[in-house]
Amino acid sequence: MLNSLEGGLDAEVSEKGSNFSAGQVQLVCLARVLLKRPSMVFMDEATASVDLRTDAFVQETIRTQLHDCSILTIAHRLLTVIDYDRIVVMDAGCVAEFGTPHSLLQQQTGLFSALVSATGAASEAELRERAAAAASGGVPSVEERV
Repeated sequence: MLNSLEGGLDAEVSEKGSNFSAGQVQLVCLARVLLKRPSMVFMDEATASVDLRTDAFVQETIRTQLHDCSILTIAHRLLTVIDYDRIVVMDAGCVAEFGTPHSLLQQQTGLFSALVSATGAASEAELRERAAAAASGGVPSVEERV
């Protein structure tokens, strides 16, 4: 993304990043996290304004570059969090479920399982497959995620 800007890394940034799209701002913020290497990261819809391929690339980068970091992510895209260590499912402002994605999907009447089922048959199968792979230690690459 930075290579496409006039000036590259030396590109001028307008006040509040007004010369960037929402997705570009999100990517710059994530780049700053990678450079800082914090012990804990909070992400609230950090990839909501990027396409699915970029989201997958960001998730793989986070997984490989911040593997020793605690990460708390708020996301509506199930594909973004399906291979996370733990998921907290909120309902009406309260914790409704907590566990690994794979264990939550084993609860057929659970909220997380219902959310995954509501994505449609093909997406549900993919999400369940990815959760199972993550539970067994397999993490899909960007090419496999999109």
